[in-house]
Parts: sequence; C-alpha cells; structure tokens
Amino acid sequence: MHEMSINVQNVVKNTQVQASSVAETSASIDQMVTSFSASPIPAKVLLDIANRSREEVVSRHSDHGKDHDGLNRTTRPFSRQPKSSTSSATAPMTSEKL
Repeated sequence: MHEMSINVQNVVKNTQVQASSVAETSASIDQMVTSFSASPIPAKVLLDIANRSREEVVSRHSDHGKDHDGLNRTTRPFSRQPKSSTSSATAPMTSEKL
C-alpha cells in the first residue's frame, strides 16, 4: 500500500512538471507569434532568402552533375587505353632511355 502511495505521488509530481513545461512552451509560442506579427517585413525577407538559397542549392546540384558528366567524358578515353605489363614508370632505366 505504501509503494502505491509513493507511485501516485511520483505520478502527480511528474504531471505537474509536464504541465509547467507545457505552460512554458505555450508562452514561448505566443511570444514567437507576437514577434512575427510585429515584424512582417523581416519575416518576408527571411523567407525570400530561404527561397533563393534553395534555388541556388538546386542550381549548384545540377551544375555539379553536369561537371561530373563532363569530367567523365574527358577522362574516359584515358581510362580505356590498354595497360602494358610493364609501364615506363616501373621499367628499369637503360642507357637507351637516358
């Protein structure tokens, strides 16, 4: 019986803490809404900046894909050359090569 009483007390305490957190959150939301209402121009400016930023990211992403494709087209001929068993970099130096 004593344990049940302690559990109920803990539930009441936790409920009070949660209710306090909800009240603080509600007050913060009210303050945020009030600040947005008080300054509609800066909010619009921030929205415009966010939209331009998103467009720039999409544009850069597209450009990156084009750059990657161009690089692949440029390097493809070199990667298709047959490799000899001994390349000039690893072959021993002879008097003919000097």
